[in-house]
Amino acid sequence: MKGLQLSKQFFFEVGLPRIKHELPEIMPYLAAGLGGGSECHENDDEISRDHGWGPGFGVWLQKDKKERFETELRAVLDRLPKQFMGYEWAEEKDAKYACVILNIDDFIIAKVGISDAPSNEFEWLNIAEERLFEITHCRIFYDAPGDTTRRFNSFKQYYSEDVWKKRLSHHIYELWRWNIQYVKRSATRGDFVTAGLLWGRFAEHVMKVGFLLNREYAPYEKWLYVQFLKLPRLGQEIGQLISRGIFHPSEIVNITEQLEAILINDLKRIGFEPHDVSEAAYPRETIKLLEFWKGIVDSIKNPEIRQFSFN
Repeated sequence: MKGLQLSKQFFFEVGLPRIKHELPEIMPYLAAGLGGGSECHENDDEISRDHGWGPGFGVWLQKDKKERFETELRAVLDRLPKQFMGYEWAEEKDAKYACVILNIDDFIIAKVGISDAPSNEFEWLNIAEERLFEITHCRIFYDAPGDTTRRFNSFKQYYSEDVWKKRLSHHIYELWRWNIQYVKRSATRGDFVTAGLLWGRFAEHVMKVGFLLNREYAPYEKWLYVQFLKLPRLGQEIGQLISRGIFHPSEIVNITEQLEAILINDLKRIGFEPHDVSEAAYPRETIKLLEFWKGIVDSIKNPEIRQFSFN
């Protein structure tokens, strides 16, 4: 069973009825669900169950309501069973935190650094993409006031066109750089150990471009490939090539060329065009993707965003 299903059933069959019965006055203010972990994006498996996995949920409250109800609610939650449907927590110390009570403001700030989605498009560049992935994958089971749902959903509006282009151009440049300057040159020399070691850095940027082309947030490294394979476009096609580069390093040069061709075709499909990169110190046949990077950068209308540096 997936942790999300387990926790949702635990909440509706055990937690919610007990809260309603023992602390009914909290119900107009109650929001509950899962606020993190592989369960939220349903990537948990048997390996996940050795820590931080089991029947439980989080409760989100406004600061004043948390101060008002926390003591009584804590007592109710502490009396809930630590086992459900044959599943339990791996360690007793984890079970103590099966049901947590959270200040919604503090929770969102801890996740993304601010309490609501930015109104200024430039501010979106300051939020790490994996943090946006996490906040938009928090699962809400119940939300009486509706504010928690509204605030989580505010981050799902995705990037403005200029912010999207800036992030896209950044990762295109980086994947080009890691390929041409490192991976491809090492593999061409026959140094497949070095090429293999560098392949991960190159592949990370390839996948992040894939997420951006699907207009979806990318998770952090542990789940990047697993989640990438779920993308409706490019996920399986590119994912298979990335995997082949791991297991067949002698084919890396050919694989990088295939990946570049796939991405260039998709950039053309969207409507991007290559622009001249006269200052490039590499042969013309190696800078095709770099020319698309320049075309994307030149299409960014906001000069502040165009000049922003992720370094």
